[in-house]
Amino acid sequence: IVEAVERACRDSHGAALREMMATLCSTFIDAKIRHVEESRALYAAGSEVDGDVLARAASQRAQQAIALMLHSASDRTIEHPEVAAMVVATAITGPVHALLESGAPAALVLLLRTQLTELCVGYGERIGKKRSVAASRRSNAADAQRADGRRAGQGRAPKLLISDTTDQPSRR
Repeated sequence: IVEAVERACRDSHGAALREMMATLCSTFIDAKIRHVEESRALYAAGSEVDGDVLARAASQRAQQAIALMLHSASDRTIEHPEVAAMVVATAITGPVHALLESGAPAALVLLLRTQLTELCVGYGERIGKKRSVAASRRSNAADAQRADGRRAGQGRAPKLLISDTTDQPSRR
């Protein structure tokens, strides 16, 4: 599921906010539905001793991908993409969990896909500053250079709000 989110976010780099959010919401819902048993197991694992570590690691990866995607939006400047990524990720997770618990009827899937997209787009439009066409071109060129640097092991990605859990003691 996280790999699908990461791929969708990568594929949406440089797109307009609405396109990004539609892709993200559809991908997340589709992945959860396609892997219902895995999704339910992850929700159940969250209540176990080390389940929260797994859930946080998955959330961290998804939020990192969303933050990088938002940072590259062609039509908006999101000043704190790591915060926006946390808000977007948590905003879509709860309703999709409820969708799975309801048996994921087709009509509800379609409605939720549309409403979550609108929720995320509205949030992004509210917190983001509109970019001019020239600023979008400059930003996309700079983003491409930064992405090349990250692939080469250089550069910095947006800081995450959920810390890496590998150095935290176990609760056993």
